[in-house]
Amino acid sequence: MLYNYEKMRGNVPHNEPHQKPIDVKTILVTPFDLFYSAFVKSSVLHEYKPQLHIAVCGFCADTVENKLYCNTLKDKGIDVSHVYFIKKGADETKHEFSLDDWDFICSHDVIETDSSGSKYPELVKRKQPHQFMGVLFTHFSQNDFSQLEGAADVLYARVSNDFLREHQDTILAKNATTFLARTMPDNNIHVFQGNKTLSMQPYEEIGEEYFMGYRTIFTNMFYETKNIALAKYYANSVTRSILNTIDWERFHNFRNL
Repeated sequence: MLYNYEKMRGNVPHNEPHQKPIDVKTILVTPFDLFYSAFVKSSVLHEYKPQLHIAVCGFCADTVENKLYCNTLKDKGIDVSHVYFIKKGADETKHEFSLDDWDFICSHDVIETDSSGSKYPELVKRKQPHQFMGVLFTHFSQNDFSQLEGAADVLYARVSNDFLREHQDTILAKNATTFLARTMPDNNIHVFQGNKTLSMQPYEEIGEEYFMGYRTIFTNMFYETKNIALAKYYANSVTRSILNTIDWERFHNFRNL
């Protein structure tokens, strides 16, 4: 298969010399229209643990802002060698990951992704037994839950309170996993594991980046500690402190170019 899109190669070091290398490798597999989310999540994770092996993989529109995000990640030492730029408005489904891309994805310990991407069904099939996957589930209908059965280790969603009450049992029955629901518009984060409600915390709105960063910190800390309480604590406190140190407005200025 011929690939007629630009490939960003970034042979960058994963660890600074003074930092102790660690074995955990995290990859964000991003859908075509959610590259900004992958940019935010990988940036927050890197600021928290710069010694982590972090990579982003996926197709994104060949725009000024996406190239800015990609080059910023590359400068941080985040691996963007499997990020591909294709024409804005192009059909993502016509572009496929190569075997090298899939090998690269499967070499990571933690995967973060979104169920809306065209590559998601294949990702579920190729996920390895050792891999831990966090998924933002965005297409909610009664029939869609079967897509995630047994696939997600942590499932995230933004839903209404009515939807949560109506479908909570179905979601938990089909996904023996950890489930975090951000309810709208009251902005609470509900945490479930198995069929148990573990906690609910107020969601103090500090920009769209908060829930992005919250998800990536939670997924990685839950994988590392196997402790939901610790993961939730770090997700909340770490995300807030990091977001306050980054001037997100300068990146917002490049949106919708």
